[in-house]
Amino acid sequence: MVAATEEYANGGYTLTNFSNYGDYVTLAAPGRGIYSTMVGGYGKMSGTSMAAPIVTGIASMVWSVNPALTAAQVKEILVDTATMPVSGYYDSNVYYMVNAQAAVEEAVATAYSNGTAEGRYVDAATGAPLELTYRVHRNTS
Repeated sequence: MVAATEEYANGGYTLTNFSNYGDYVTLAAPGRGIYSTMVGGYGKMSGTSMAAPIVTGIASMVWSVNPALTAAQVKEILVDTATMPVSGYYDSNVYYMVNAQAAVEEAVATAYSNGTAEGRYVDAATGAPLELTYRVHRNTS
């Protein structure tokens, strides 16, 4: 289950007053004032239905860099890399904001544990296999 957050003036986050909350919440994502398509164009919308697609989009990015992952492994990566604490609105629980960069970096590190993927991509002009090197920097502090 995804919780919806909003930003404080000081840059911190809290759950919105309409968010899911409780022990069944797995991740938090922005859910207030999110630009979206609307009848007649674009506008800001709010709701858990704005937060859930953010998590889904990040999950798809994780899968795109490591398609061998199972759904459970993608979820584990999303949860393990969500490190920004978010305070509860209705309760004293602490929730964690999904982190796209950290999740994708972890998926790359998992896919290419030796740092190199050979022959997965080809040069468009020549058709020659390309060697791609990934550097994953982890902040351990």
